[in-house]
Amino acid sequence: MTIPLKLGETARVQIPVWESDFFTKKSGLGSGNFTMTVWKDGVLDAVTPTVAEIGSTGEYKVEFVPDDLGVWFLEVKSDYDGKVWEEDFPVGKTQHFEAQFEAADRGVNTEFGVWIEVDGEPKLDLTSIGLKLYDNDGTEVKDLGTQAARRLRACTSSPCSRLS
Repeated sequence: MTIPLKLGETARVQIPVWESDFFTKKSGLGSGNFTMTVWKDGVLDAVTPTVAEIGSTGEYKVEFVPDDLGVWFLEVKSDYDGKVWEEDFPVGKTQHFEAQFEAADRGVNTEFGVWIEVDGEPKLDLTSIGLKLYDNDGTEVKDLGTQAARRLRACTSSPCSRLS
């Protein structure tokens, strides 16, 4: 999964740690029970995430603050149960994305609107947009490709009405 952030926002994931019965969550772990690695744009970074249990629930919050623009990647391994979590955090100025699907079913043409803001202002100078469809498990179902900007109509209010 990808979680877009603005510079200065906290990158955060919540992870459960399970006992060997895979039913009961393991409470009482600390940062020494996790191996955490952070990359920025594919290069290992020295940022050290923090880990804290949420109450006594066996759910743990892992977080760090990216200090530069780019694509950050967090890998957390529970040394207790061996499970690994991975998360992408693209850090940039984009703060709002909205896609409005009007029809999407078995061969029906799909029209969608796009609303993108940069620093609170509509972004009207898009050069292209790509669209991929995923099922509920996060598996890519179809890559609809990239459309050139001439196929996009700039809109100045959310939601956009239609592509032109």
